[in-house]
Amino acid sequence: MTTRSDFTADEWKLLTGVPWAVGLSVILSEDQGRRRATRQEMAALAAAPAQEAAGFTSNPLVQAALPDIVANAAAEQVKEHSSEKGAVEQEIYAQTITLCLRLTELLSAKAPYGEADGYKRFVLAIGRAVADAVADAEFLGIGGGKVSAHERKLLQAVSDALELEDE
Repeated sequence: MTTRSDFTADEWKLLTGVPWAVGLSVILSEDQGRRRATRQEMAALAAAPAQEAAGFTSNPLVQAALPDIVANAAAEQVKEHSSEKGAVEQEIYAQTITLCLRLTELLSAKAPYGEADGYKRFVLAIGRAVADAVADAEFLGIGGGKVSAHERKLLQAVSDALELEDE
């Protein structure tokens, strides 16, 4: 069983910061100046960690990290990542994917496979919850689905970086 004491302070910051980075990147990947949509997505991101953790009650790593993930809502790392509103899509993707790759490497070195796999699925579930928060209007409000093409692309890249096989 993996606990906080198995990680350095910087490693724990990475572990608890990546869920926010993924959620914020989903929001930034599809910013169409829709203030209401962004508010809904931010609300979904605020609620997602606790909601998604309910599906991972048997994963001690998710449960150990949850209080700090929830507390990270006001952390500097989140504010810094969310201030990138003007950044180009590729920069947002690159930063988030780099964080996910670092998380994958960290979990591979420090956590049993089942806990690591569950934690990575938890991170992806947070990104999906944010993407599902607002329907996308592809053309004049017609043909939009819950998840836009940009969001799908980002979530697939996150899944690949987290080495999730059946996603």
